[in-house]
Amino acid sequence: MQASQSSSHDVVSQERLDELNTLIGEQLPLVLNTYIDTSSINVDELLNAQERRDYIHMASVCHKLKGSASSIGATNLPQLCVQLEELLNQTKDINEIPKVLSMIQTENSAIIHTLKNYLNSLNT
Repeated sequence: MQASQSSSHDVVSQERLDELNTLIGEQLPLVLNTYIDTSSINVDELLNAQERRDYIHMASVCHKLKGSASSIGATNLPQLCVQLEELLNQTKDINEIPKVLSMIQTENSAIIHTLKNYLNSLNT
């Protein structure tokens, strides 16, 4: 069963989720739950690194988040991560980092909500 699309802006590609379901079948819940758990940890790490002004660590964590978000079909989060990576490489725009980080937090929360709904739809 396919999850219904409940928002005007899809944070995760339904097509990609269905493709993953076809490719990995029973392993999909494990993959999506792993994303849910690790992405939350990654966002927390980004916030902590920002407080410490550890921009090198932020870039590394952001790169990981971008890759995992892309693999599960996130539509906007990978581009937000690219935007943050670019800011981290340009010291002149350091004041924009909190804004982009806030957008990453919001987007990742929406992704987690969408993935949980998708997982619930697989069980019905």
